[in-house]
Amino acid sequence: MLSIVILKYRAEREYRQCRKSLEKIKTPHEIITIDNNKNNQGYAKGNNLGAQKAKGEYLMILNPDTIVLPGSIDKLVDFLKINKDFSIVAPQLLDTNGKIYPYQGTGILTPWHGVWGLSFINRLILDKEYWLPKEVKIIPGTAFMMRKKDFLGFDENFFLYFEEADLCMRTPGKKVILKTAQIIHHWAKSTPSNVKPVFEQSRFYFFKKHYGVFWAVVVHLFCSVSKWTIVFIYSLLSVFYFLYNFRFFDDALWFYKSARGAPLLGITASLTWLHQGPLWTYLLKPALFFSNWSLISGQILTIFLWTCLIPTFYYLFFILFDKRTAQITTILLLLNPYTYKNAVTPYHTSPIPLFEVLFLLLLLKRKHFLSGLFLGFLYQLHLLTFIFWPIYPIFYLPLFGGRSPIGDGVMRFVFGFFLGILPFILTGPKQIPQLLIWVLRSALTGFRGANLTSEAYLMVLYVPALLVLGYIISKYVDRSGIDEK
Repeated sequence: MLSIVILKYRAEREYRQCRKSLEKIKTPHEIITIDNNKNNQGYAKGNNLGAQKAKGEYLMILNPDTIVLPGSIDKLVDFLKINKDFSIVAPQLLDTNGKIYPYQGTGILTPWHGVWGLSFINRLILDKEYWLPKEVKIIPGTAFMMRKKDFLGFDENFFLYFEEADLCMRTPGKKVILKTAQIIHHWAKSTPSNVKPVFEQSRFYFFKKHYGVFWAVVVHLFCSVSKWTIVFIYSLLSVFYFLYNFRFFDDALWFYKSARGAPLLGITASLTWLHQGPLWTYLLKPALFFSNWSLISGQILTIFLWTCLIPTFYYLFFILFDKRTAQITTILLLLNPYTYKNAVTPYHTSPIPLFEVLFLLLLLKRKHFLSGLFLGFLYQLHLLTFIFWPIYPIFYLPLFGGRSPIGDGVMRFVFGFFLGILPFILTGPKQIPQLLIWVLRSALTGFRGANLTSEAYLMVLYVPALLVLGYIISKYVDRSGIDEK
């Protein structure tokens, strides 16, 4: 005979559906319902009470917020009758749409998997060894079956969560998820509200019981700290480190001197017959003026600009890809020392990543004038940003296979762009033609003599490189995250 223990807590409608789904079981059985509504004793104690009343050879623990599909329980009983080397068998869980829950049955919960698989790290890189094991070691507590003689009882120090992991680790024999037996689970319908403190308490007790206080504390610390807290602390330390070690160089000081005037051109490029635009000088001028020309004001400005980059960068990648890709690439941006080195460097290349992100966001939002304006600003910050010029026609002009612009969008874009490069126009038209001639000549000679690894070039290509990485992550990296039970 089979004894089915149902611990009822809330979920009245789901409980009635559950009972109805049990009517077609062919195996002789009894149903033992423990009502936890009036006095909630917890999952472990309530199910132990039901198991003590069980008279069957086989014992099944079943949540009240489940619907058993026809024939599933009979298949579980038959499996245990035939396979003596298996001690626990569980059905496959489906959501209310009939889709299989992605993670059912885990590996052994060691301190390593606690640090990785239960913490913020798992939301970035899935702990496959734990969540997708080759051989299941721990089955879900939602529904499972075992021989009554093998049931050692739940540890009643667990009120909720981790009790099934503890039971499985104490029960010898193999465990398996039987895919031919299926149950629909209304997720968390019978779970109390505000379960986070309970989850944390059970997690700590589990690791203390099996691995000692030291590992319980280590896992608790890792799981209690969010990824953004760690990144924030790292960011602050990095900023202070690079500020302390920063030394002003001549080209950076050139802009401080030029800010006392009203130049129409910026510093000379690596090709001395070309000039960068004066935009950085005019961004720097107010900061210097209000700080009485203090050198550190330029660094405060660049730190502010890079701080603005973080949310805009995240938003861009969220729009282009997905939340997980945006999180991973933003964290990579924040963990890269190159980011902080440039964030404290008051130089004309420092605002480039922010302006690139703003240009792309405005382009995606179809803000034609503003996207053209920021493309022009980018050209002022560094001449190499001409590589972004084809992006607009690729996006919008039918000639290039893109979407048609809205109304007079092209004219507004062009007007914004010319406004953005106005200093170059006022000083004469030679800058752009000479640059294009140099590009064509260098392309024919394989760019010999061009320093393509210079800091300025790397800054221009920083965001594009992260965009390529984001695309790879969104397509090829497992993006599945694990939430707490």
